[in-house]
Formats: sequence, structure tokens, C-alpha cells
Amino acid sequence: MIALDALPPFPAAPRAGKAGAPRQSGYMPLNSGTYRTARALLSVPEVSLFTDLAERQILTAIETGKIQFCFDVAGPEAGRRRELRILLASLKRFMESPGHEHAKETETDFRSAVFSALPPPINEFGQPVLRAISLTIRWGLSPSHVLKLVHAGCLKLASVRVATKASPYVSFDSAVKFLHSRRL
Repeated sequence: MIALDALPPFPAAPRAGKAGAPRQSGYMPLNSGTYRTARALLSVPEVSLFTDLAERQILTAIETGKIQFCFDVAGPEAGRRRELRILLASLKRFMESPGHEHAKETETDFRSAVFSALPPPINEFGQPVLRAISLTIRWGLSPSHVLKLVHAGCLKLASVRVATKASPYVSFDSAVKFLHSRRL
């Protein structure tokens, strides 16, 4: 297994910014303190890539509780197939002490994990809401997957007027309840 501090940063391909100035993509490997991403939840293949662990080892760590916060974000049409997403902070904690089980978490730990997996809510409409596209980015899902979760009733649309072809608003409370119900 590769130590997280030993991973070199990915070379960021420069992208043209204002007046042709290069911009960094902000995507670096998972080593302590340098991994910056809009993603809060990572899939098992991504975790396998970053940690050099086999997917079976990752699944075993989830089942034994060594990786504390993992969510199944599969839609109802998935049947028995699971789409697991691991909280980035939980993965970092696991990689810092892979052989140790963590202390039993409190409700506060779980609440902070759920809120770190969600983008900051928008409170302009009298209720906390999220853009569906921000969930796709934070959870590493396709936009159609989030919309399928909405159509299946797993996530609730907020009663907020949206422009044509704009990303719909999802109720913040429904996203919190969804993660609470999908924790492994």
C-alpha cells in the first residue's frame, strides 16, 4: 500500500483562463492536506485508485467499520446492485490508521459527516435548498442519476421556480434524510 504522503501530485493540465493565463484544475491525489476537490463522496474504484487497495479490501474495511461513513446512492431501479460512495474525510481517517477500528461515533459525528457530504444550502427562498447539479458534483453522480432519485421519491424537489433548462432545486432536508437512510 502506498502512503498518502508519498503520492506525487497529478500534473494539472493548464486551462486557459482570462486573457490566456493558465488555471489549475484543483485536482490532486489524496494525500494529507493537498487533495482539493468539490467531491465529498468517492466511489470504490476511485478509492482503490488513490489508495492502491483492491476493491475487495475496501469493501471489507467498510463492512468491518474501519471506514466509518459510506453511503449507497443507487436508485431504486438498481435492484441488488449497490453504488457505494465513501466520505472523503472518513477515507483520510482510515488511511492514517488502517489497522485500527475507530471509536464508536456519536450522533454529532454522523451529523457532521452528512453535512460535509452536502453542498452548502441556499437559503434565499425561505427554505434551505440545493441545486441538483451541486449534488451531482459533490456525490460523483451523473445528472440523470440525481433526477432518477428525484423521480423515484428518494429526493424531493423544492417548490421554487426554476428557469427553463436550469438545474432544479432539491430540498436540503430530503438530501439529509436520503443520506441518513442510505448509510452502510
